[in-house]
Amino acid sequence: MSIFKLWTNIKCPEFKFSKSSVQDSGDIFIISDQKKFILDEAAKSLSKAQLESLKKQDQINYWSFATEKNHIHFFQYIKMQDTHVGGFESSDYNAFKKFFGLKISLCETTFSLVLDPKFNLSEMLVSAFAESVCSVSYNYKNKTKPELKIGLDSKFQKTFKNYFIRSQATNLARFLVDLPPNELNPTTYAELIKEMVKGSKHYKFESITKDLKEQGYGLIHAVGMGSKSPPQLIRVTTANSKVVMVGKGITFDTGGLDLKPSKFMRNMKK
Repeated sequence: MSIFKLWTNIKCPEFKFSKSSVQDSGDIFIISDQKKFILDEAAKSLSKAQLESLKKQDQINYWSFATEKNHIHFFQYIKMQDTHVGGFESSDYNAFKKFFGLKISLCETTFSLVLDPKFNLSEMLVSAFAESVCSVSYNYKNKTKPELKIGLDSKFQKTFKNYFIRSQATNLARFLVDLPPNELNPTTYAELIKEMVKGSKHYKFESITKDLKEQGYGLIHAVGMGSKSPPQLIRVTTANSKVVMVGKGITFDTGGLDLKPSKFMRNMKK
């Protein structure tokens, strides 16, 4: 099986929206900045004892309850500045991604997100939710494709889809890092890219292998001589492109064979 088919058929998480915006199983996240909205939603699914314990809280912040069919997570929004990281990472968005990432069940495939219609950060929450669900669902050890069911109000589904696709690209990068170097080498990497753009009306694929030195790419040729797999210069072009992106893809770096003790070689993929 090619790397492209391994990714698309087995490793890459996919999703479909359920008919109901709130499903009767899986992880359910209910979020608002108003306690009343959370309590009204809680009354639909919690037992009387669970609901009373929730009502007694001055501010709900975060509470989680397990029912027979699902885990229900209630969160009353307060400013969620992520103090553990700096710069652009310190934001509500990244804090919510971390929140979802920590609370999503790793073995679960059914997720629902219930948002207060009056909550002005709903779009941001949906995008963070989409990226977190997709990211958590990827596992290199997956033997079957993760098929997720998502419960979400229809007006937020376009946002969820866009950010889920974005996270799939991140997962693809993780998948390539996870592949062992005997499977991912310059040749199979070029084949992967070729298959990715195959059939596209917008992209054209070209790979140069044999004549690198003659065409002036001496450095690529010299470095590649140390491997059984020949180096590749890959060009993906579009007809109307005015932007050039140049990148270096290293499928395995020994890190200095003469300098590194042998027992440390196994950590080179980390």
